[in-house]
Amino acid sequence: MLQSIFNGLSSLVNHQRALDVTAHNIANAEVSGYSKQRVNLQNNFTRRDGNHEIGVGVHTHSVTRMHNDMLFDRVLGSSSNNASANEEFVHLQRVEETLVGDGLDGNTMGELTDQFFDTVQLLSSEPDNLALKANVKATGEELIDRAGRLNNVLNDYKSGVQEEKDLLMAEAQGYLKEIDTLTKGIQEVEAFNEFPTYEKSHANDLRDKRDLLELKLSEIGNFQSTEGKPSDYTYSFDEKGGRLEGITNSLKGINKLQDTFNEKFGPLGNAITDFIDNNMENLNDFLQWNYDNQPAKNINDTFIGFSSQVDNLGNTASSTEAIMRGLQAQNDKETKVNLDEEMVNMIRYQRAYEAAAKVIQTSNEMLKTLIGMKR
Repeated sequence: MLQSIFNGLSSLVNHQRALDVTAHNIANAEVSGYSKQRVNLQNNFTRRDGNHEIGVGVHTHSVTRMHNDMLFDRVLGSSSNNASANEEFVHLQRVEETLVGDGLDGNTMGELTDQFFDTVQLLSSEPDNLALKANVKATGEELIDRAGRLNNVLNDYKSGVQEEKDLLMAEAQGYLKEIDTLTKGIQEVEAFNEFPTYEKSHANDLRDKRDLLELKLSEIGNFQSTEGKPSDYTYSFDEKGGRLEGITNSLKGINKLQDTFNEKFGPLGNAITDFIDNNMENLNDFLQWNYDNQPAKNINDTFIGFSSQVDNLGNTASSTEAIMRGLQAQNDKETKVNLDEEMVNMIRYQRAYEAAAKVIQTSNEMLKTLIGMKR
């Protein structure tokens, strides 16, 4: 009967622990990054009674979190890819808006080039008209000035993007320091798990916090980690992924755009300057140069090609986001708290707790009966 009391007591204590874990899950149901936890109960070692093995109750072997390492690694990879594609798309889309005039409050470079040669065409019909000459001069100078302002705007934008990159690197360094601190805490909690022990300790909440930081780092850059035993956790972080990669690619894209634009506009700017400095003589030769070289078309083609690149980036960003959301949904299905499931578990553990209490109560009454018989 004493053994029955001890068995009932072990059941009482361990199902109370299971209820505590269930309550912890319910309390953290809406906490970002929290993984639901489960109590793993195991029967105690049996004792020999003659020719029989008699059970001696139950114990909590471990409290573990529901976590799929392989799936989580895929989530990290998809998060990094999406952040990279989206960051590059956002920055180059803003540059595209500048190219169509939104960023400089005026017509596009191609439109200004056409307007300039329209004024030159008018002047060719009245070469001595001073008003038309003044208009040609003003339009030409505006076109050259606009090219300079466009380069200045792009340079300023690149400086702002570089500052954003520096801030992201500082943010990442802060997260890495937090990971180092959490890893030490995890190692302290799980230090003896590599040895044969009756019960295992798992730093579930600390691991959730570290996973959340890993996810944030994967959005910023390329974060990789490996773990064998708790003491073997190692990681690496670089700019070959995430927002940092997107920023690097966007800066390359802007530089390429500037180089191509200056290559196309340079001859036009020189031709306009020479034409104005020579008092707008040789009108027919200048118009023929425009016909042969098609500067407006070349400039427009540059910007059209850039816009096409931005459209492709938008499609890539949408595609990577869909993949990321799909993987996150799979991961959430495995890790997030399901309140209906927790309610069912709570009823199960409550019933087991009540049954254990009944075992103790019954055994106690039987013991009292025996004691009463002796008296």
